Amino acid sequence: MYTIAFIIEIVILFFLSRSVYQKFFRLFQSISKSKKVSLYLTSILFLPGTFIHELAHTLAAILLFVPVSKFNLKPEYDEKSVKLGSVSIVKTDPVRSFIVSSAPLFFGLIIILSISYLLLVNRSINNYWEYLLAGYLIFQVGNSMFLSRNDLKGMWIFAVLVILIIVLFNYLDVRLSISDQSIVNALLKNASLYLLVPVSIDFMVLLLFRFITVSRKPR
Repeated sequence: MYTIAFIIEIVILFFLSRSVYQKFFRLFQSISKSKKVSLYLTSILFLPGTFIHELAHTLAAILLFVPVSKFNLKPEYDEKSVKLGSVSIVKTDPVRSFIVSSAPLFFGLIIILSISYLLLVNRSINNYWEYLLAGYLIFQVGNSMFLSRNDLKGMWIFAVLVILIIVLFNYLDVRLSISDQSIVNALLKNASLYLLVPVSIDFMVLLLFRFITVSRKPR
């Protein structure tokens, strides 16, 4: 149950993040009347999250001894997609390619779950400035941690290997012990609870956009 809830929340956050990007891009476009200016303003708004996203790629590549040839935070726009940043690495094996490509997702989840733990359980955050900073970081990371089209390239080989391993484990009836299952369930329960924080923040941002749109309509 907690696994399903966690996966559903990630999927919801994915679609919410895309909607948040689009709302800000359209807002800037309505003000500037220029796609290029709107792209640059959007990239500036989400620059901290983009930096963390590309930094995760870079750190994963360095730890796995994969050479990094380029670290770029300059936005690029074409008719099919918008790219707020990029990291270029040399071609490597499927396993290391998968880890480097998916690093922003796992790195982002660790940041979100850690900050949410400090907010909801540890109570280490006390004043409103710290709450604002925590919310801002969660908003940035939650909307920048998902994989781009370039990140997904070449990952299908590793995905097939993972599926084959899971099928093999099921065929051999390899299962976690009861104690291990309880630990995993507890982790997933907390993770699904903490993941509600970025989901809620994105919902509030989209509701604010909805309120602004309705209030601006002529009566």
